[in-house]
Amino acid sequence: PVPHAWPCPSRHVATAPFALSALARLATARPMADPMQHEERGAPGAMPAVSLICLSDRPLSLAVFLSTLQVQSRRDWEAIVLDQTEGDDVYRVVAAAVDRAGDSRISWRRVPRRGDWGQTEKWTATAGARGDWVGFPNDDAYYCPRYLELMLARGEAVGAEVVFCNWVSAADGPLAYSPYVGWPSTGHIDVGGFLVRRARLLSHGWPDRGPTGDGALVEGLVRSGAVPCHVPATLYVKN
Repeated sequence: PVPHAWPCPSRHVATAPFALSALARLATARPMADPMQHEERGAPGAMPAVSLICLSDRPLSLAVFLSTLQVQSRRDWEAIVLDQTEGDDVYRVVAAAVDRAGDSRISWRRVPRRGDWGQTEKWTATAGARGDWVGFPNDDAYYCPRYLELMLARGEAVGAEVVFCNWVSAADGPLAYSPYVGWPSTGHIDVGGFLVRRARLLSHGWPDRGPTGDGALVEGLVRSGAVPCHVPATLYVKN
């Protein structure tokens, strides 16, 4: 269906056990594709299907996020960590993740703070990324182990250019998780919960460099004619 025909998403607060039990069911569900196919796609040196560009200044949460990437059922990804700190802690987390699995899919680079929430650095990294798809998770993201599998499978099946899912935010407190229905508009989509075709993004640009630039980006892409796709599953936790 076209975006304006979808029902307006509602926002409501759920308890942590409710939200986490839903994620647990997704995490333990049987993958849709042959696991050996994922093993082959994730082989060292393989061209990634998706590039995940992660702005980071919180080493502890980054370590958790990278661990959720390394257990993805879909393995043909690359992660580009953009380090906004002046110390070595973020670098050490990345090095530990690489060493833990001999993982050449994760790279690190230091970037300056420009006061634009890292939008300029994300855009610059997009140009050098290798994946057909690109995503922009923050370092406090937590992905269901089937996040990439389900998002890419659905997007590729319907010929989409922007794919987004339902998500949960813990910003209201440790025991008050707020679930959101993914929606291509500012306020109902989060930077960690969508993937976009890199070629489409490069042709469109990233005009809004403010704190809600991610939502404005997806909204602008759909308005300009990019084909959207909603995965009706909660695959991503924010904060």
